[in-house]
Amino acid sequence: MYVYNETMKMIFSVLLGVSLATSAAAQTNNAGFVQGLWYDRTDVFVDEPVRIYVAIRNNTGAELSGTVTFFVSDNQIARKSVAALDGRIIESWADWTPTYGEHTVRAELSRLELNSVDGTEERTTVTASLAEDILFVDYDTDNDGVGNQADNDDDGDGIGDSTEIANGTDPLIFDTPPPETPEDTAPTERETTDTVATTTESTSGAGGLESYLTPSRAQTLLADVTNWSQEVKARVDTIREERSGTTTLGSDIPTVDGFGEVERTTDERYPFLKTTILSIIPKLIQRIWQNKATAYQLK
Repeated sequence: MYVYNETMKMIFSVLLGVSLATSAAAQTNNAGFVQGLWYDRTDVFVDEPVRIYVAIRNNTGAELSGTVTFFVSDNQIARKSVAALDGRIIESWADWTPTYGEHTVRAELSRLELNSVDGTEERTTVTASLAEDILFVDYDTDNDGVGNQADNDDDGDGIGDSTEIANGTDPLIFDTPPPETPEDTAPTERETTDTVATTTESTSGAGGLESYLTPSRAQTLLADVTNWSQEVKARVDTIREERSGTTTLGSDIPTVDGFGEVERTTDERYPFLKTTILSIIPKLIQRIWQNKATAYQLK
């Protein structure tokens, strides 16, 4: 009977120890990720590097250490060791260059240990060991900060995507807008007058007066100038015939040729000729400019 009782006590002690050990191992501590994960920007686009963050809290009463592993669509992108004192919150992160499409982004806590002040280490589990997010990554062709799915003008050329599709052009390729066609409007009478006045005050262009005239009007103007030149020449010839010869001042006045005669200058001999030419030239110039202004209006 004594032996039986001692045997039963031993079995009970073993079972109690196993139960306590199992209970201690199954204890879950109030620690782990805080509010999932987040990114360093609001909109994530293809080929634009992004940083993924998680925050880890520790309310275990001891120092908590472990490993954070980051995954994108089941592909591991980073693994970081972490450690947090009791009552603290720490951050961990991983950098990722996104590709197009929908991705499952997650972070996992593993290899967690409680490190006591006396130096003992104990494996443990926490209440939040997984953080996960579903993220769609879009293209931003024109780099305007709006993804193509939400952008009505993907290439930023000012032509809407629906219009480009209807026109048979690619909404992802920038199209240079055609030059605007100037309105074909005739100038008003006031604008024409102001333009002619400005033109008459300025010098003629490199092409001369001919650039403002049609061939027929140029021939007419040239004929008028020729006629005026002939009239002037005829009048000059008449004056020369009427006043031919020289005026003798005296035989005692030596000259270069030694004949004692001095010829007067043209201004002294033909004052009437000078006056006539000076009176005709302004009229000729005025007539030319009048023809130039008329030709500009007809142009």
